[in-house]
Amino acid sequence: MKKILFAAPNHFGIYKRIINDFLNSGYEVTSICIEDWPEKRVLNKKKSFHKLRMLVSPKYKKSFTEHLIKNESGIPSFLNSFHDNYFDHCFFIRPDFFSLSSIQQAIKVSKKSLAYQWDGLDRYPNIKEKINLFDKFLVFDKIDYNKYSPVYENISLGGNFYFDYDEDIPEREAIDVFYLGAFVNERNEKMMQIYECIKSLSLDIKILLCQIPLIKENIKMFANNDISFIDKIMDYRDTLSYTKSSKIIIDLLIEEHSGLSFRFFEAMKYNIKVITTNPSVVNYDFYHPNNIFVFDNNHKELRDFINLPYVSLPIEIVVKYKFTNWFEYNLKSN
Repeated sequence: MKKILFAAPNHFGIYKRIINDFLNSGYEVTSICIEDWPEKRVLNKKKSFHKLRMLVSPKYKKSFTEHLIKNESGIPSFLNSFHDNYFDHCFFIRPDFFSLSSIQQAIKVSKKSLAYQWDGLDRYPNIKEKINLFDKFLVFDKIDYNKYSPVYENISLGGNFYFDYDEDIPEREAIDVFYLGAFVNERNEKMMQIYECIKSLSLDIKILLCQIPLIKENIKMFANNDISFIDKIMDYRDTLSYTKSSKIIIDLLIEEHSGLSFRFFEAMKYNIKVITTNPSVVNYDFYHPNNIFVFDNNHKELRDFINLPYVSLPIEIVVKYKFTNWFEYNLKSN
């Protein structure tokens, strides 16, 4: 059984899905998770700074260690308990959250190292001093790859994925169109254009906008029977529950990068259509005009797209993007 050291920030609880897929693939997992969101630090301020648990997955009978911390400086001392090359692999997501000393110690106790920056490199420039530490460094934005691959020899294009094991995702009532996202001013115009275009089609629409803290003026301006505001980060498990119940999901591009969000890969797994403002998706092998619509004020075409049937993709394309295949492929090419 291969041993893997997995380190990530707690973005929406996605790290739990990654651990679950690792366990199902036969890995022995030790995970280090940083609590990153400010509101979590407030809510958990009475809890201890370090929590180390030995856990056993009840379904798969595999043990793993979960190390949840709020003080990043505790990582090197924790990793000192392992001898050099103890782990077969260390895998970092968003290594910009981790200090140089933590990364260096993790690499020291691992035979191979892999990192994935699932956000634009220029959005978090402190990552650039850490890229060369890893055997292989994955970026999800092709623009970043073209820009930085001549500078860093270990950079490869990674992209996102979907999770294969989701038996614990709760069922919800069916939704025609669903969107969940942070309330970001520069995306609101496109969001409302899409909404106004499709609301006349007698569809069940659910839009959840996250804003911390809530601002009453924004609620008054945007909230209605279809659009609601929430002031807490939604766990990824609950997000998947909404996604699975939807016929169409909306994806709004963040202007700082052109990489594809998880929504496209979740939609591919569950045979769900996507309305997006990210034009780069047309260059991917899973793009089909029946399944993915690129919105650019083309309102009539959007209404036509709503009525198109979903076209099933070849299985070899779909399985290519599940997390375990994504991870193992990148290890083999490491």
